[in-house]
Amino acid sequence: MKVLHCNPASEEDQIWLPYAWGRFREYCDHRSEHDLSSIEWLDPIYMGWFNVQKLIYGIDWKQVDILLLSFYVWNEERQLQIAEIAKYYNPNILVLGGGPQAQYRPHQDTEQYEVCDYVTAYEGENIIAEVLHRKLTDQSIDDIELLVDPRYPVDKLKPKRLILKDAQSPLVLYKNDFIRFSQDIRNFTNSFATMWETNRGCPYKCSFCDWGSATADKIRRYSYDKIIEEVELFGELKLTYVFNADANYGIFKEDLDYIKKVVEVKNKTGYPKELQFCAAKNKKEISNACHKLLYDANMCGGAQISFQHTDGQVLEAIDRSNIKQEKLSEELEEAFRNNIPLVGVSILGNPGDTVEKWKENIGYMLEIGFHDDLRIHDFMLLPNAPAADPEYIAKYGLKTIRRRNFNASFEHLYFCDYIAETNTYTFDDYSEMQTFTYFLTGFHITNISKFISMFMYHYYGMHYTEFYDRLKDMPTCRKIYDEVRGHIDDYVSGKNLSKEIKFHGKSVTPDVYVKGRAVEELSNVINDIATLVLQHTPLSQSVVNDMVKTQLMTIVSWNKPLEQELKYNFTEIFDMLNKLTPNEKSNYIDIAKKERKVNLNDNTVGVQWKYKTDDMNDIPSWISHISQKQANKRAGLFHYQDILDAAT
Repeated sequence: MKVLHCNPASEEDQIWLPYAWGRFREYCDHRSEHDLSSIEWLDPIYMGWFNVQKLIYGIDWKQVDILLLSFYVWNEERQLQIAEIAKYYNPNILVLGGGPQAQYRPHQDTEQYEVCDYVTAYEGENIIAEVLHRKLTDQSIDDIELLVDPRYPVDKLKPKRLILKDAQSPLVLYKNDFIRFSQDIRNFTNSFATMWETNRGCPYKCSFCDWGSATADKIRRYSYDKIIEEVELFGELKLTYVFNADANYGIFKEDLDYIKKVVEVKNKTGYPKELQFCAAKNKKEISNACHKLLYDANMCGGAQISFQHTDGQVLEAIDRSNIKQEKLSEELEEAFRNNIPLVGVSILGNPGDTVEKWKENIGYMLEIGFHDDLRIHDFMLLPNAPAADPEYIAKYGLKTIRRRNFNASFEHLYFCDYIAETNTYTFDDYSEMQTFTYFLTGFHITNISKFISMFMYHYYGMHYTEFYDRLKDMPTCRKIYDEVRGHIDDYVSGKNLSKEIKFHGKSVTPDVYVKGRAVEELSNVINDIATLVLQHTPLSQSVVNDMVKTQLMTIVSWNKPLEQELKYNFTEIFDMLNKLTPNEKSNYIDIAKKERKVNLNDNTVGVQWKYKTDDMNDIPSWISHISQKQANKRAGLFHYQDILDAAT
């Protein structure tokens, strides 16, 4: 019996090793109660071409007995197309679908999955092993638990937990195969990745996520020795990227040992280049230490801290109120002490949200120190997440739009369902939240107005939300804002199926568009910012002029530093503001310690600034004395040179 596993990559320039294929084999070969040694596992389909015919070229479907499809949100369309082709050439082939995107709940429309003979619910290794055994012994598979006929969905399904303690690493177990796969990948790209599991399960039931419901709430771990053995192979495979698939990495003390081993392998072999994990929600000490190790080894851009939202009612609506915000704040404080760039994560479109609450949320993220990067994710309605339950949908009045999503390369787009209206916000509100977010992140994260907004908050008590609300109403900024709002309106209404916007012939996300347009009209934008400061402070024109010139020095090309003659140099002030800890960021700065002379309306007066003079030597200059690499990470200027080049 020949089995073919299919899980094509979503990107052409980054191909993922077929980890799931190895995990299925490992279970069938070593943990199943049945003898499945006669199964022939064909080389899996995993390359990242997006032409289906090219993807499956050379496959003799008549020789394939069972086709296994792993459904994720980014490959569902391709997988279903492949299933149709397989059935066309071989009507007798058994097609089994599974994975987090596979719909198996009774309330869901499973019509698109009818090309599959069956769909596995929850974890699939044990189900597949049972299917293979019965097919080998000519037994019916109709009564296998958690094997669902998409034409006749069942009433209730209860997860069955896998035992993982005896599991072996698929990368190690089938090392020669994976080495061969990695060599094949290098014929097309030097960038390839792998999934990495150290445990399964999640104790939380966040409405937007299917982790807690997909694998049951009990966390189960793989053995320590097997994980270490797997990590040692990362270097030999020359992996550029490793994504840890655990729901709460850092929840166990051994997790720090694993990262130490990863860094050790990186230092010895040069690989892997990058590693990412989803940090444990209520246990931050270990994940903080892991982020520190990875950042110091140049393997991550910063510490991602997932607030999702900061309003109590919204958190209750998404079943996240049991994740303590003070724990997340502790992680934030620790990251500041370790001088790690911070990545604040929030979800836009939560039930219970409003325009006002959302603006307050994103403003508060800045208030407590997320100035390095903000990652805003739209609320994607995953088919097996709690939010997809009809009772939940009715309770919060959820309405969705089906739109294209994009990856970083913009080369492959796929459809997703996003919540765009609830009983607390309208479609129009949704457009406003989207536009305000892209405007704020476009201006703030890339330093166009970052330090001035920090200055206004700390010295004059103007909240970040108020600053950007007022800035968007200034003449040139208003024009940019309206351009984005018009595009978002078309996106929400369905005139545009993707949020990408054309900028100098390239498709970019709206925040990148904002950055680019701001650079194109930089003098007018800076004038808007200066006017805003003048309207709300007693500072003179000459002082404000030098303030915006100092701000300008943070957004030009790092290879071509902007030279300015400054009478009033705000460099140290901006440096100091950037170094304030979260506790210090909660209130604007009091008068203290060091006196500076500035000109207010042509009258020389003393203005005193609070900062610790002994800290200044430890603060890397964001303005002039910083390496390009560190500057890019801390200021969020990963692709800013391209924008500057396009605008000049």
